[in-house]
Amino acid sequence: MKDLQTGDRLYKHKQGVIDGLNTAKRGFLEAGRHLMIIQTGKLYQNEIKVSFAQWVEGELGISRSTAYQLIAVYEQFGDLLSAPEFENLDYSKAVLLLPYIPDKATVQQKEDLLHMAQGQTVRGLKDNLANMAGKTATDECLHEGDNEIWNRCKKCGKFWK
Repeated sequence: MKDLQTGDRLYKHKQGVIDGLNTAKRGFLEAGRHLMIIQTGKLYQNEIKVSFAQWVEGELGISRSTAYQLIAVYEQFGDLLSAPEFENLDYSKAVLLLPYIPDKATVQQKEDLLHMAQGQTVRGLKDNLANMAGKTATDECLHEGDNEIWNRCKKCGKFWK
């Protein structure tokens, strides 16, 4: 009896996570759409001339890289990610796909990338993308040969060679 209750609770909370992620994805797409409008219309420039990056960091409190990623995901995948077939594809996977979109990519090419990403873990997607780029994926590497030695500060957590 206890296993059934635990399974029911797990299912309920798993669904809550999935629903929350889907809501977040819609929010990311909406944020990207508005950021694109602000950027292209130069709406961020009032009386004081500031760059888009300065405005985003100062007014919205987000990094410029996040802002540009939000815009890029919206521009490249906005309509597609809103489609029911991709409703469970999370935003982080869409960000990982951005460098692999060819210039002047067709809708079909973008759909193919999204389909590839859909049923994979983030690690699996990164490995597939490494293979696409002609690199060795982590699941294929034997980790032999030249290895790097890194140091880590226990106090602040910073890494260096």
